[in-house]
Order: sequence, then C-alpha cells, then structure tokens
Amino acid sequence: MNFHRNFGNRYILLFPLIMGMLLSLRLQAQNFSKSQVQISDQPRSLDQTQIQDESKNLAQTQAKIQCQPQDQPGGQIPVAGYIENQSLKQHTSNIHDPIPVQDTVKPTVKAPKAKLNLKDTLDQKLDLSDYLINMHGFVPWPVIISEPSLGSFGLAMALVFISPKKTAKKGEQFHFPDITGVAGMWTLNNTWGVGGMRQGSFPKIGMRYNIVAAYADININFYRNFTHLGEKEVLFKLKTILGVLDVSENLFRNKLFAGLNYTFSNITTSTEFENIPDSMFNQKPGMTKNSGLLGLYLEWDSRNTIFTPDKGIRTKASFGIGRNWTVSDFDYEKSEVFINGFMRPVKWWVCGLRADWQWVGGNAPFYLLPYIKMRGIGAMVYQGDQVLQLETEQRFDVTLRWSVLGFAGVGKTFSSSKYLEDPTWHVAGGAGFRYLLSRIFRMRMGVDLAVGPDQFAYYIVLGHYWN
Repeated sequence: MNFHRNFGNRYILLFPLIMGMLLSLRLQAQNFSKSQVQISDQPRSLDQTQIQDESKNLAQTQAKIQCQPQDQPGGQIPVAGYIENQSLKQHTSNIHDPIPVQDTVKPTVKAPKAKLNLKDTLDQKLDLSDYLINMHGFVPWPVIISEPSLGSFGLAMALVFISPKKTAKKGEQFHFPDITGVAGMWTLNNTWGVGGMRQGSFPKIGMRYNIVAAYADININFYRNFTHLGEKEVLFKLKTILGVLDVSENLFRNKLFAGLNYTFSNITTSTEFENIPDSMFNQKPGMTKNSGLLGLYLEWDSRNTIFTPDKGIRTKASFGIGRNWTVSDFDYEKSEVFINGFMRPVKWWVCGLRADWQWVGGNAPFYLLPYIKMRGIGAMVYQGDQVLQLETEQRFDVTLRWSVLGFAGVGKTFSSSKYLEDPTWHVAGGAGFRYLLSRIFRMRMGVDLAVGPDQFAYYIVLGHYWN
C-alpha cells in the first residue's frame, strides 16, 4: 500500500460534511426535548428606581402606574445536565412588565438585557452553556475538517437561523425550535460544496421533519484489486446534487422514534484513470445517474446527552430500497443496524462500546457501498457489500473540565466481487484529550491522534466521534 493511501482523497458524498454540520444544530435542538431538569419560572419585579422615574415622566398625564409582571408558564427547560446555580434562571427568563396608565400613552419598562457570559458560574472557567441557552436569530457555526481523505484540513461555515417555538404549557414536553441554515465548505484537495437545510416540527402530533439540499464537487479515491497490478487507487471526481427528506414520529417520551427517509442524488462521475474494466465500476466515467432511496427506520435513544454522553444507549435499525419508482437508475437495497452504549463504572470513568453492521444488495452504485469508518482508517479505503465494525472508547475525567481517553477498534468488509476481496480484519486505535466546553449540555471538545494500517491521522472532535 503506497503513501498516497494515507492522505488520499477518500470520502462519501456530503453526509459527513455539509449534512453533518447542519444536522449538528438539529441535534442541539433535539437534545433540549430530552431533559429531565425543570426550572420554575418566577416573575421578576421591576426596580423601584425605574418605577419612580417613570412616574415623574408621566406626571403630566396624571397616570397611576402599577407594575404587574406577566405570569410565565412553567415547563421543562432544555438542558441535558443538572443545574446547580440558580443564577441560570436569569438566562432562561423572558419577562416583559407592562405599566398600564389611564391615558392613551402606555409606556413599558423593559428588564435590562442579560449580558452574555462565557464563564461558568461554578468554577469561572470558559463555558458556552450561556451562549447555547440564549442563542437566537442568526448563529454562525464554524467547523474545521480534519479528515485525512480530504487532505487533512478544510474549513466549513454554517449560518443558522433559529425560530423558537411558543413556550410549552406546564406539564408539556419542550418544543425545540425550527431551524433554517445554509453552509459552505472547502478542503485542501479542492473538494467544495454548498447546502441548505430546514428542520421543524408539529408538536401537537409529535412529528418532526428535516429537509436538506446541497451541491458538491468532490474528489475521492476508490481502491480496487487489479489482476496483474494488485491493489490500486482510482481517483474519481463526483459532481453531486443531493436532496434529503426525513420525517419521524415520537412514539415514547422522546426516546423511541419511527421515521421515513428519502434520499435523492444526481451524480456525474469522471476520472483520468485509463483501462478500467467495465465490471469494476457500475457507472462509467462521464455518465450522469440518479439514485433514489426510500427507507424506514426505528430508533431508540436514552443517552443523557447527544453531545458527549456519560450513560445511556442509542440504537437504530434502518432499511431502504431503490427502484425505478423511487427515481433511481439502480435497483438496490440498503440496511444498517448499530448500537452505541455508554456506562460509568465509577464517577471518573466512562466506558463506551459500539457495534455497527451495514449491508447493500443488488446493483448499488459503487460510491454508495458501505465502508469501514473508524479513527485511523481513511474514509472509502475499505469497501464491501457488508461491513462489520466493533469499537471501544474509554474516557477518564482527570478534573471537572479536562479528560483523557483511549480508543481501539476492528473492522472487516465482506464482498462477492473479486475487485473488493479482503480477508483481513483491520485494526486501528489511538488516544486524545477533551475539554468540557459546556457543563450544562455535557459537550466536550478535543483532539484525537490515531494510528491505523499504514496511516497516522489527527481528528478534531466536537461532541462525540460516534455521532
């Protein structure tokens, strides 16, 4: 295996790029609805000095000023952890106190706007909890792309507009906001893309929806076994138009979901590699093909946060089909079952376990075949009709803010194609560190260093890599 395999151009369409970046905002909103923490809303009185000043200004109207704070409905506040400091109530209040008068002039006294605090009130360390709780309007979301298959470095930026839902009544589940966003990305191997998304919900019927549209010009290496040359990499350029529609229904306490998903792609392939056997890739260079996959899924998620979990289980089973009536030029089926589990044997130790199985049948396009995805193994390097992966991550909390971790995994591909035959179980692992960036939401960020078959790579991780 040559050195170019280490830092080649290997990646799969837009799912881990634009979609992952945009959907991370959706996951933040979804995390709100899973909180079990409740904060009582307490009316806040106006400062007496403000009332006296207003009285003097309105003396000529002989108005009688009365301060009557509006009642705030109680409800669940969307936090994934416990709240120890009562000062956070100021961050989650939204109270306007009208001052009724007898004349036609009805001035109001507004509560002073809370100042954004980037330090935790518990330990005075850098913390983004206040920012995440109060984010509204357009929110910038920068991302550094460190995937080796994209040259090990890239930049992406998403602009997201958040539209909060009307506050839920007391006893109801929190209604996470509607989100509209646009994003763009570029990497060192000249892969680039733009996209947009819309995520919303219908709280009365417990339904959520997500719409994604994107375009990308992607450079990817695919690896195949040649009869007389051995394993070689073939560089493809994929000009991709992507559309995704996802609708899901909450079946049980925001933990069990059933959903319907449709993914459409229009892809034009090109390569400079010559003398490629026709049977090696089922879409010849220069051709444009459609792929439409209609699928169902069932998901259970009991993690205590979707960012960096300490305990809980997430498992999902999905099945999709592509046919002419789904606007697909390929007849194929696709299925996946995975489980991610987390437990805390002791307070400072978090044990994570992962198992993932993927299968594709029929005449699936070569760029949609499953592949081993682990730190230390480049994307799209090991493809097959089936892929099985097992991985563990052990995190040790040294202090409240800082943690170190180690991870290791093994993966194998299975294929009936002679061009993809691979009897080897591929092993990869490494170590890294994390900083608790948001105590309230249990969100950690850090850097991992990984070693795999003929490869060394680094990864910048926000939340958890398995997300």
